[in-house]
Amino acid sequence: MNQNRPETEEKNRSKPEFEEDDQNRLEELKEDFLESMLEEQLRNQVRSDYRRSLGNEYRRRYME
Repeated sequence: MNQNRPETEEKNRSKPEFEEDDQNRLEELKEDFLESMLEEQLRNQVRSDYRRSLGNEYRRRYME
């Protein structure tokens, strides 16, 4: 049983490193997710602005 103790101690020592790596990966995923959400929101906003400007141009040309 004493032979297993050093392995257990090594595992316990490296555990915070794994937790830190997991935390870093989670933060990267969150950043990637937020970035993709912002890009999608920006595309939708550009599309909305474009449609609005088309409607305004139509009104300006044909409704006056």
